[in-house]
Amino acid sequence: MAQVAVFLASDASAGITGQVIPVTGWGI
Repeated sequence: MAQVAVFLASDASAGITGQVIPVTGWGI
């Protein structure tokens, strides 16, 4: 379960980063 939690947390962080980067103008 711990590995799954870490995976979900990483996926959530990636999703947040993907939304923030375009807003800050660093999006590709």
